[in-house]
Amino acid sequence: MNTTDIKTHPFRGDKQGIKLEIIDIQKILSMKSKSHVAHRLDFFQILIITKGVGIHEVDFTQYHYQANTVIPVAMGQVQRFFPNNELEGYAIVFTPDFLIKESFDYNYLFQFTIFMNNTEDLLCEATQSVKNILNTLIREQQESDLFESEALQRNLIRNFLIHLERDKRKTQNIDNKQKLDLYLRFRQEVETSLSYKLKIHQISEQLGVTSKQLNRVVKHYLGMTAKKYIDQRVLLESRRLLTHSSLSIKEIAYTIGFTDPTNFTKYFKSKFGMNPSDYRNKI
Repeated sequence: MNTTDIKTHPFRGDKQGIKLEIIDIQKILSMKSKSHVAHRLDFFQILIITKGVGIHEVDFTQYHYQANTVIPVAMGQVQRFFPNNELEGYAIVFTPDFLIKESFDYNYLFQFTIFMNNTEDLLCEATQSVKNILNTLIREQQESDLFESEALQRNLIRNFLIHLERDKRKTQNIDNKQKLDLYLRFRQEVETSLSYKLKIHQISEQLGVTSKQLNRVVKHYLGMTAKKYIDQRVLLESRRLLTHSSLSIKEIAYTIGFTDPTNFTKYFKSKFGMNPSDYRNKI
């Protein structure tokens, strides 16, 4: 799903080999290419708002923020900044291999519900513990030539994410860790193998459960069947490509797993009431 021409912003803050950077939000807003143009991230980003109110867009949804709002944006999501002279805060950006450098176990990132690569319950709150860690990270970034600074920053960002995740799980009423683990593994499989051709029985077999068990868990967390979630995820990717890329309709169809572009057109029209080309022109 990466062969698209949606504008992708790569990680550029490779300061002294440390692939973690804390950036003042106004510095980002001063870059016109980021303030106005929707773009895909090839790193993880967490926005922490310390002052001001406004709107930030992630995957076609506009979120209203205020002081102490935290907006996690997963790698691969499409976001858009809007100018706001009153806004104060920071963007924590890091690459996956910074966080999990010791083992390169990328499954670690899928243990966080804050990085589910969709838009339900996206916003978090910056508690005092979160803000304390942020302030320590900022100071450490300024002193990054100190002994074992990279290791300390890695531990700090892990603690930062854990505090955010704990606070979010309190609001999600998570009552069964085994059930949650299955749900998160399902989400990982969908992101890894995203395609219109993806079947529930394939994922169930991969996860070692029955389709009935998987559907029960997905419905518990999302209020929909696993098949419906995959449909929504495929449609989201279709909208991303139609809106933010110059790929042809045929190329988009192939990218999301259709062997016949005509079938993609019929599928898209059945969901949105218009052809992909009409949707693109409208946007």
